[in-house]
Amino acid sequence: MKTSTQTKANSTNTTGMSGFEVKLRARMQRALLLALACLTCLAPSTQAKDLPCGDITSSITVKYLDQSLQPDGSYAVLMKCQVFVKSSASITFEPGVTVKAPKTGTDGKAPALVIEQGAKIDAQGTAELPITFTTSETLPPLSSDDPDSIKKQRGLWGGVIICGKAPTSKSGNGNSLPEVEGLNPSVKYGGDNSDDDSGILRYVRVWHGGAVISEDNEINGITFAGVGSSTIVEHVEVAYNADDGIEFFGGTVNVKYASVLFVEDDALDTDEGYQGKLQFVFVMLAHDSHHGAEMDSMTDGDVNSQPRSFPQLYNAMFVGRAGPRTSDRDDAMLRLREGTGGRFANIIITNIGSATPAVKQDQCGSEKRSSNLGTASAAGDKNYLWFDSMNIVHCGMSEGCPEMTMYDLDASCKTDNSSIDDRTMTRVDPELILLPRTSNEYTKFLDPRPVEDGTSYSSFYNPELDSFFERTGYRGAFGPHLWLARWSALADEAKLPDDIYGRVLNEDIKGVVMLKASDTNLLAAQVRVKAGATLNIEPGATISCYADDGRGKAPSLIIEQGAKIVAMGTASSPITFTSAKPLKQRKSKSWGGLIILGNAPISQGGTNQVEGIDGGTYGGNDPNDNSGTLQYVRVWYGGEVVGTNKEINGITFAGVGKGTIIDHIEVAFNFDDGVEFFGGTAQVKYLSLIANGDDSIDTDEGYQGKIQHAFVMLGSYGHHGVEMDSRTGGNLDSQPRSFPQLYNALFIGQKDIMPAKLKAARSSDDLSDGLMRLREGTGGEFGNLILTNVRDVGVKNDDCSASVRHVQTRADATSVSGFDYLFFSSKNIIHGANKPFDQASGCSGTLSSAQNANPDLESVPPGLDEDSTYMDPRPKDKSVARQNFDTVPSDGFFDDVSYKGGFDDTIWLSGWSFLADTNRLPRGSLPSRESLLCGDITSSRTISGVVFLNCQTFVASGVTLTIQKGTTIKASGSTNGKAPVLVIQQGGKINAVGTADEPITFTSAVAPAEYKDVSKHPYGLWGGLIICGKAPINTRGTKIVEGIEEGGKGTYGGNDPTDNSGTLQYVRVWHGGAVIGKDNEINGITFAGVGKGTKVSHIEVAFNADDGVEFFGGTVDVKYMSVMYAEDDAIDTDEGYQGRIQFAFVVLGKNSHHGTEMDSKEEKDANDQTRSFPQLYNALFVSHLQHSPESRMSDDLVPAVMRLREGTGGEFGNIIMTNVVNVGIHQDKCAGEIRTSNLPRPEFGRPGYLWFSQNNIIYGPGMAFQLNPGCGGISNIIRDDPNLGSIPSEPDPTMLAIDPRPLPNGAAFENIDQVPQDDFFEDVTFKGAFGSEESGNWLQKFSFLSVADKLYYSGTPEVKRVVQKETVTVTSTSKEQDDSLAAIIGGIVGFVALVGIICSAYMFYQRALIKRQYDRLVSDFQRSQMEMEMSSRTGSVAGATV
Repeated sequence: MKTSTQTKANSTNTTGMSGFEVKLRARMQRALLLALACLTCLAPSTQAKDLPCGDITSSITVKYLDQSLQPDGSYAVLMKCQVFVKSSASITFEPGVTVKAPKTGTDGKAPALVIEQGAKIDAQGTAELPITFTTSETLPPLSSDDPDSIKKQRGLWGGVIICGKAPTSKSGNGNSLPEVEGLNPSVKYGGDNSDDDSGILRYVRVWHGGAVISEDNEINGITFAGVGSSTIVEHVEVAYNADDGIEFFGGTVNVKYASVLFVEDDALDTDEGYQGKLQFVFVMLAHDSHHGAEMDSMTDGDVNSQPRSFPQLYNAMFVGRAGPRTSDRDDAMLRLREGTGGRFANIIITNIGSATPAVKQDQCGSEKRSSNLGTASAAGDKNYLWFDSMNIVHCGMSEGCPEMTMYDLDASCKTDNSSIDDRTMTRVDPELILLPRTSNEYTKFLDPRPVEDGTSYSSFYNPELDSFFERTGYRGAFGPHLWLARWSALADEAKLPDDIYGRVLNEDIKGVVMLKASDTNLLAAQVRVKAGATLNIEPGATISCYADDGRGKAPSLIIEQGAKIVAMGTASSPITFTSAKPLKQRKSKSWGGLIILGNAPISQGGTNQVEGIDGGTYGGNDPNDNSGTLQYVRVWYGGEVVGTNKEINGITFAGVGKGTIIDHIEVAFNFDDGVEFFGGTAQVKYLSLIANGDDSIDTDEGYQGKIQHAFVMLGSYGHHGVEMDSRTGGNLDSQPRSFPQLYNALFIGQKDIMPAKLKAARSSDDLSDGLMRLREGTGGEFGNLILTNVRDVGVKNDDCSASVRHVQTRADATSVSGFDYLFFSSKNIIHGANKPFDQASGCSGTLSSAQNANPDLESVPPGLDEDSTYMDPRPKDKSVARQNFDTVPSDGFFDDVSYKGGFDDTIWLSGWSFLADTNRLPRGSLPSRESLLCGDITSSRTISGVVFLNCQTFVASGVTLTIQKGTTIKASGSTNGKAPVLVIQQGGKINAVGTADEPITFTSAVAPAEYKDVSKHPYGLWGGLIICGKAPINTRGTKIVEGIEEGGKGTYGGNDPTDNSGTLQYVRVWHGGAVIGKDNEINGITFAGVGKGTKVSHIEVAFNADDGVEFFGGTVDVKYMSVMYAEDDAIDTDEGYQGRIQFAFVVLGKNSHHGTEMDSKEEKDANDQTRSFPQLYNALFVSHLQHSPESRMSDDLVPAVMRLREGTGGEFGNIIMTNVVNVGIHQDKCAGEIRTSNLPRPEFGRPGYLWFSQNNIIYGPGMAFQLNPGCGGISNIIRDDPNLGSIPSEPDPTMLAIDPRPLPNGAAFENIDQVPQDDFFEDVTFKGAFGSEESGNWLQKFSFLSVADKLYYSGTPEVKRVVQKETVTVTSTSKEQDDSLAAIIGGIVGFVALVGIICSAYMFYQRALIKRQYDRLVSDFQRSQMEMEMSSRTGSVAGATV
């Protein structure tokens, strides 16, 4: 029955296709016909590592993988000479390619890339993978101490020159066309084709160029010479060029998102009648640059030559140098001269010196000049210059520069034809987020966007609507979007924030202010919360902090005396102070820190000043002083200089009183100390310090506070875990004496961290050893401590006061009055130290005793650092940390405990720490001894509930491990490079029988607790499940699973095809694939020589870092198998596997590799051994329309859904592949097996053939087959839509839902292959893995898709399908609708078969080019896809009303 939607669609489209489907087919036809034309006309792509010298006469592609390692450690393709792409040829650069060139090439000239008339360049990068042209010369450092250092960054190669056929004021006919100066042989440009197309530049960077290409002829970064408007230029940048940045010699090319930085001459230069459009232009001058723009028109002395230059420049920002240029040439930010016309609006000119005009205009012609568009345009088409009066000019100083010249006209321009003068621009502060007055090449950090609701968002001009200009709502080059982020040179140099936008904090806070979690909060200056004011921060708020305030000081938040900060986060919604830089650039010293100044006592006897902070007064006489609340607050990546050579701590507590509430705080990756207490009485519970650059905890100036529950991991950069001082003014007995009370802390040192990785503390006054350093007269109490992984010295004690007694028992401590003692309990644990104590002579009392024992923590291996993937700091059940602990002081602050270290059974870091955010901590309660798997299991055992797999575990021969239904096995992370794995040895058994309602799950202890949140699904968090049997493999003996060599425990293979290793039913294996041995990642489930006596059904592998399920030989049969989002191959068979598989479902992620990789050959001739012969029936493979393999674990990146190779045989029937965008089947390395699409006659005999049924369906825009030479035989296939319920075109984990069942009466129910009639296969009436009835979706309840609420399975797919017919994905075209498309594809396939491997290879190389056209349509289609998936949520309701 049809819905009304269907009826309407069919009544308006006589072909029965939706408008989208018609558009899709037409686009696909054009793309495929283009591919056919390319195949017939062009040679295969050149694979050279260097660009060819001289002329390029046929099209080439410079591939990302063509790049080679350079001496500086980068990867690049070399251009060693001048390269000329000749007419009709093209040069394509893949995203991410870097081209490097020397100053002088092998031809004696500066290398340059020249695109001649009629040639094309296709350089389409992305923000993440820009295409870069730069120098191969060694770049000297750029230093403000050497004003000439900028010159050494320029002129180190030539540039990029593009020549087109568009009009110029020098264009003539034939030989009268102008030539690009300096090129030999000469290259012409110009003509009469305004729409000329020279290709595409997108995300292209040209750096360090401008060398002399001939006598007295430097080259511009990018030269557009007579280039036409069909050329696409977006997101281009020229930086550090010795001549102009971008120059336009006539032509009509349009440019959007252009950046020109620190060039020596003019950033933009237009002349010879250039009549193109420019929008979103950012120019930043160096201290010695010339103009921001020089725009001319005069040709051969005629200021009225035609066509008149008429650039239309909207939304530009020019950042000057705020001082005079040392040059005798005319100076101005914009120079408009020699009769140029044009339109100039939404422009900001800032940071210009008082002696530098914003605009200088001279040598005018007959063009009308006005600041009023109506007045100017009355002069006629392109015979005027309009410079909008709303353009902003500013000197960059908040007080303004009244003496500044805005518009300087020479005598030739002060005529009746002009109404522009110095009063016709807007003199106002554009209110930018961060643009220092002295911005130039040495600027540390900037953000040129306007603040919210600033003046740049008012009085803007909306350009006329056309196919190029966008309406913006602001003046200048930027609105909220920082389009330079991630790809500009400024981004590469870490001078820009990430593309985040919101509230800017750059002024003092004097009242009550709330920072909301829903806002983006940008800390761009040193912001003080003044006395009497309160800063409230909502749970979950993030404060993103800039690296510099524009004056050489790091932005910091300072809570002054008498002010309060109320930052009350939660474990699920912590408050975060972090760097505003992109994630990959975040590191220590990326901003300042959090500074809290209180009125509590300090040993200075009054007040003191925080170094580097003007007015940073702290100290007083109120020990109960209250500076507010910090709860669940994280401070990451700080420690930059806040004043002259003064780095700052992550959190500074300066004279802070105990009325301040502080718990659950963390400092990570700070350049200086983590937390420092300058006197005061602050009390802290649950303190986390990770990989800070100097001391994790620093106390001095009479600090007398309390700390309990502390976690310190030094990492590779740390110095001391604590440095505790007291001396003030040279007096070791200054009062009050520092007396920190520290109980229940875990300190993890640097033992066994690789020496090359260890760095000396970068912000320390010395490099003395000691995980704890107690010095300079400090007292204190230290109990229930664990110091583990101690590299050298455990506790260093020096500069003692003779008045302080050092004791190690509570009784001795109580015998001393006041604070004149230092109690370090002998019950504390110091593990791994070469020298537990290093105490200087002269100290009163001796520190020499501690428990030298392994604290036996769950997972704190030697070498643990900030890059370790897993840790569990809790003590094990029988650990010494749970025995002989100290009683804490009974004073109302300390919690009574029964353990040493920072943790008991609960990891209080969970949910909010950096370690939790990066999935390095286990989830859930501490396992009991009965629920642990680790080591050898030598007697049969039954497990249930939640079980922890803490190391590599082996079930020995004769032993059965029974896993009850509903059991979850949570694996820890890797220890010493070996991930936990469960190995069933030969002769051992696993009996894991779950149900759909109560499946058995193997997963990581740090995997997401809530699977409906699919934003984080990590790979490779643990190993996997390995089953080793005694069935035959093709080496006719045994082998050992790689990575499990020790003791032969990974042995597999034999001569028993019926071997029984147990049962797997309703078993899920998620998030595995970590390294189990050196350089050996593991599959989710490995069947190694497993026999058919083993029962396997309803198994699933998801998010595995290597293959999903791999069969190394053997004969095991599998029914109902699901593999999703494996990074490498979903199903891998080799070494003579001869088992049977029915009902298999595979979903490939965007960067997954193959759905299957099926091999046979093992070291020798594929014909001289047991041939692999998998029998695979009823499988559904769902690919991804953006499929681009990037597997870290693969031996190649051939993009195909199925790969059959190395002589494998097999039977493949009732298969469906959909969303095939690259290749359906890739077959190579064939041997003597018969390959056919018709089921062989019995006399051929198994395993001597490979049959891939002609009834199988391969659907999508990609090729059905890519068969290498010697692999012919498979030919026929069905290309029809399989008509599945709901298959997203991009089936990522974040998709709304999927229904893989076929529609009744669709193509999946036609021409069904008869399955083998034996004791395994079930007779079916459908292709693919599922029937259409509700019970046909066997994934329900047990699959990840079901758990994550991504699976449709109620009702039949038909109801949802008819409602969604108009918006279903590429799989919506019926057989009748797609005959012409099938014919085209068939023609392509036939042609490929005819020309063989050359064309196959070429199609593979040109895949991205063909796919690009298809992707444009897919991008347009995403909105309708989303609507389809949303409507299907209510599909059953809609169906009820049909």
